[in-house]
Amino acid sequence: MKLSDYKALVKSHPRIAMFLDLTERYPRGPKGNLRPHHYASSGKYWSDRHETQLNEEALRADKKTSEVIEDSSVKKHGFCSVAYGYDPLALQRFFKKFGCTEHWDVVRTIQKLDPAGECPELSIMTGWDKQATRTRRGKRMNIRINQLQKWVKSNVTTAYYSFRTRYGRVHVHADSETSAQTQYDMFLKSGIAAMETEGRTDERYQHDGAYYCQYLSPAIEGPAALMGLNEDFIRSNKENIQRAKDQILAAQAKITAMEVGMEMVQSYAINMTASYDYEVE
Repeated sequence: MKLSDYKALVKSHPRIAMFLDLTERYPRGPKGNLRPHHYASSGKYWSDRHETQLNEEALRADKKTSEVIEDSSVKKHGFCSVAYGYDPLALQRFFKKFGCTEHWDVVRTIQKLDPAGECPELSIMTGWDKQATRTRRGKRMNIRINQLQKWVKSNVTTAYYSFRTRYGRVHVHADSETSAQTQYDMFLKSGIAAMETEGRTDERYQHDGAYYCQYLSPAIEGPAALMGLNEDFIRSNKENIQRAKDQILAAQAKITAMEVGMEMVQSYAINMTASYDYEVE
């Protein structure tokens, strides 16, 4: 695609332009000012041919691209060489919504980006004869998704962390994995252990509530987002609690009915025994 066509596409269909750009061998960036000499391969083998990252020295040496360093940086966390001129956190969100790994994912992503099929630029990846093109571009994006996730996880440690329990995922806000684990163990572990232990007589199904954290995403909205992140856990357990209460009410009704029936049978037997006219010889 010519540079002029790419810049026009950025204005008319920014998400499609971003998708096409991120599947190129050397992405041009949102401003179209990146060139192959601004990149450095991260590997020396043929299998590493898709693994490109920005060369910070080359960017600083070129007046036209010096601003790319700022554009691809996260405040307090530095420059991200695998953001290609985009904001790293915005790029991560884009990857979550439109990322792809193989050629069939590319087709699905194209359908998401252009459901009406109105963008002619996407024709370079559609059709049966374009499978090899889709495979190459899908692999490039998959590698870039993994590279960016690794960078964000290593550098933007103030984040939301997830704990996968038997009753659903629980999320905490912390500055590191160690801090997240400490918060869970201190404030939540005993409650989760009680949920997973009480009422279970078989020791095989009892659990001490110990789980390990997983990095979820940067804490852009701060602790306030925890309400939304933990909403599924709260909602599902409200349903479990209501279901348990309904079972208790049903069990109580059954017990009451059984007691009534037992008393009626016992009363009948006593009355029949007491009122029977026994023959006396």
